[in-house]
Amino acid sequence: MRYNRMVSFLLVLCAPVGLLLMWLRRCTWDRVTKSTISALVAVLVLCFLSVRFQAPQWEPGGVELIGNGTQIKVYGPPIPSDLAKAVSVQPSSIVVVIDDTAPTPVPIYVYCNTGGRQYHSAECEYVYPHTARVTLLDALNGGYSKCGKCNAPFEYEINN
Repeated sequence: MRYNRMVSFLLVLCAPVGLLLMWLRRCTWDRVTKSTISALVAVLVLCFLSVRFQAPQWEPGGVELIGNGTQIKVYGPPIPSDLAKAVSVQPSSIVVVIDDTAPTPVPIYVYCNTGGRQYHSAECEYVYPHTARVTLLDALNGGYSKCGKCNAPFEYEINN
């Protein structure tokens, strides 16, 4: 009897210790009473822990997100007035798609003989095993001109 009074006192004063002593065999309360008291203490602890403290009130910042998703407010210090006047965003319904993957032009190769003045195609009779293979642009920059006897490419074919 005296032990049960001490357990009751500790349940009020220090619930964890009271619960521990209550579930020992020395306490003569029936199991339903112990379970009810344990559930009640658990509910009180959960209520105490679930109390939410109010967050500090922030002024909405100068950023506003607009789109198809959920609306979001950004909280923070406001934008300085001189900066807010300088930056102006105008939403537009125009969508610009930029394809920056320009195709790389395939270089045109010609053949130039050392000491010669003309460049040749691969099928030309003036192309030998030791003839240097260069791009058409390099041949033109080197002062070579088109061979009149073969179907070597013209200068204007570089850009096509």
